[in-house]
Amino acid sequence: MEFNKTGNEKLGSNCVVNSRAVGDTCPDSCHYLGNGCYAEAIEKRFPKSRDLGLRNVITDAGRLRAMILYSIKSGKSIRIHERGDFFQNGEIDQQYLSDWIEALESVKSDGHDPGDIWVYTHIYDSQISELEKYGVNVYASLHSESDMEKARVAGFTKYAYCSTIKKKRGGSKDAPKFMDWNGEHFLVCPEQRMGRKRVTCTGGKQTTACMWCVKGKGNVMFLDH
Repeated sequence: MEFNKTGNEKLGSNCVVNSRAVGDTCPDSCHYLGNGCYAEAIEKRFPKSRDLGLRNVITDAGRLRAMILYSIKSGKSIRIHERGDFFQNGEIDQQYLSDWIEALESVKSDGHDPGDIWVYTHIYDSQISELEKYGVNVYASLHSESDMEKARVAGFTKYAYCSTIKKKRGGSKDAPKFMDWNGEHFLVCPEQRMGRKRVTCTGGKQTTACMWCVKGKGNVMFLDH
């Protein structure tokens, strides 16, 4: 398995991230799969990124442990699979999930705090929501009220709602900072509202760090992208 030590222009440079093959590791129920998925578009535009994602489908607890230890040493957070999800062959990838748990438990048993780790998933299953027990901020990616109900039943407490509000080129300053939906309160993603030249998830030399999802501060709403 390989991981990126410097994030990207959306996440900022103060995080490390692994990626998985889009589609191959995603549930068929994902609303965006084959329907404007930005991660899918990245793989089509940059074939080498898909090659990397395919290699990372073969998982390894030792490499994930190394990723966590690197993030601790460098003072960076971790975004679990910026592309892809916890699936393989139409079901939860038990090996990938257990490797993450093994790596997290191993680091903690050595007396280390794994730091800030966050992930979004379209798979509403208690096995994934329970990653919260290991210090991961787990967000259920939602597209409808029925998605939220499924996520709640599966034990999710943090939600990332993908709204139909269009993101404007360079940012959407006219979008409200917070919005309510389906009985929950959401921060509208600052990177999308103000543009990634000003705000990224973890910050960098010239951008402010949002850290809302990174630290699991609350629900987030993404503009249609």
